[in-house]
Amino acid sequence: MFCLALGLSAVAQDGVADQFANYPFLLRLEHTTHNSKVCVLLRRDRQFHLERTHSDRTLVIEGQLAESEFLKLKQTLDSGDLQKISQQRIVPPLLYPMNDQLQVNVFRKDHWQNLLFPESTSQIPFRLTLKPLVTWLNGLHNEPHREASEDEGKNNCLPPEKLELTIRTKDSPASGKAGEGNPQSSQPNSFLMRYSRDRVANRNLERTCVIVNPTGLYRMERGSQPATFKMKTTVFEGSVTDGELQELGYILDAPGLKTLHHQNRISGVAVRDADVISLSILRDNETQELIFSGYVAVRSHGKGTSSSATDDTSSIEPIQKWLETSVESKDLVPLKSAPANNCATAP
Repeated sequence: MFCLALGLSAVAQDGVADQFANYPFLLRLEHTTHNSKVCVLLRRDRQFHLERTHSDRTLVIEGQLAESEFLKLKQTLDSGDLQKISQQRIVPPLLYPMNDQLQVNVFRKDHWQNLLFPESTSQIPFRLTLKPLVTWLNGLHNEPHREASEDEGKNNCLPPEKLELTIRTKDSPASGKAGEGNPQSSQPNSFLMRYSRDRVANRNLERTCVIVNPTGLYRMERGSQPATFKMKTTVFEGSVTDGELQELGYILDAPGLKTLHHQNRISGVAVRDADVISLSILRDNETQELIFSGYVAVRSHGKGTSSSATDDTSSIEPIQKWLETSVESKDLVPLKSAPANNCATAP
C-alpha cells in the first residue's frame, strides 16, 4: 500500500489530500456523569448536533457556531498539549464509579485522535487542557439553535457510517464509498462489543476487559491490584475465527438482548466486595450500554450487619460463555511492553 501511494503522480496525491481536506467532521465530544449524558458532533462548516440526555428524555438541538466562536475552539483543538495526548498516556484505575467519563475525538488531517478518559481521576493530569472543551460543551446549548424531536434526530452524535466523497481522483475506486477512500476511523472507536468486569474482594481488585472489532480482532486486558499498590496489567491481542465471529453476531442480535435497558450502577454505597460488569454493543447509530453490579456494603462504624445486593446477569451469560470459549481459554501470548488502556480501542 505504501509503494502504491508513493507511486502516485503529484496530481493524484493532491487529489487524495483534497479528499481529506473536504472531510466534513471535525470534533465529537461526549461527557457522561451518574445522571446525565451530553454529546456533540461538530462539522467543519460550523454546524453542530447536540444531544443532552437526563433520565429517559433526550433533548436534540442543532445549530451553527458563530465564526469567532469556531476559531476560538479551533485554537483549543490545535493546541500542542491536546495533540500530544494519546490513549496510552491515560491511566485508568482498576475499579471506579461510572460517574464522570469524557470521550474526545478530534479529526487530524487523515485520521481521528481518539481519547477516552474513563473517570474523573484519569482526567486530572490533563485538566488544564480539557477544561476549555468541557466548558464549551456545557455552554453550547446557549448558542442559537433549533430543537429536533428525539425520534427525528437522536443518533448518539455519531457521524454516518458511510459518506460520499465529493472530490475523486482518476485512480480512486469507482464506488466512492467511505470505506474505500475515507480517512481512518471515520467512526470514532469503531468496535463490535466491549465487555469489562471489575471485582473487589479481600482488598484486592481484579479487572478483565475484552473489545472485539467487526473483523474479529480483539484486545484483552487482565489486571490485578492490591488496594495499596499499583495495578499490574497484562495485554493480549488476537483474532477469533469466522465461525466464532458469526456466533457472537447471533448472540448480540438476540431479541431479548437488543431491547434490554439495564443500568444498575453502585451509587452512594461504601463497598467491601463488589462485582461490576459493563457491556457496550455498537448498534447502527448508537451504542447500547448495559451495567450489572452486585456488592457487599461496609458496615457503619463496624456495627450492624452488612447489606448486600445481587444482580441478574442471565441475559449476558451467552456472551460470557462465548468469551470464555473463544478468547479466555486460548493459549494467549502477552504483548511485551504494551500499556493498558482499559480496552478503550479495538486493534
